[in-house]
Amino acid sequence: MMPDSAIAAADIALQRAGKKAADIDLWECQERFAALAIHFQHHFDLDETRYNVNGGALTLGDPPGAAGTTTLCALLDEMERCHAATGLVALSASNGMGTAMVIELIK
Repeated sequence: MMPDSAIAAADIALQRAGKKAADIDLWECQERFAALAIHFQHHFDLDETRYNVNGGALTLGDPPGAAGTTTLCALLDEMERCHAATGLVALSASNGMGTAMVIELIK
């Protein structure tokens, strides 16, 4: 359940936003294990220039109680830095929980 929770949440977020994976400029997925990050990346067919571009939780850390905030802030910072219009942030949690959000910056 855990490997697919962020994927399922991201699929729902994309559907609700009326977007496809190709429409999203930058992706951030909070992962606790490398296998989860790779599974997510392969599911959405993302290259390294669009996915966890500054490293994910394995690189940047996974602070208890603040994983969502740090992942969202990493995405927003990178979207601003590279002038991306859209982003998707996704998290997987224990017991099969997942959450995701599509963000569109309006200028």
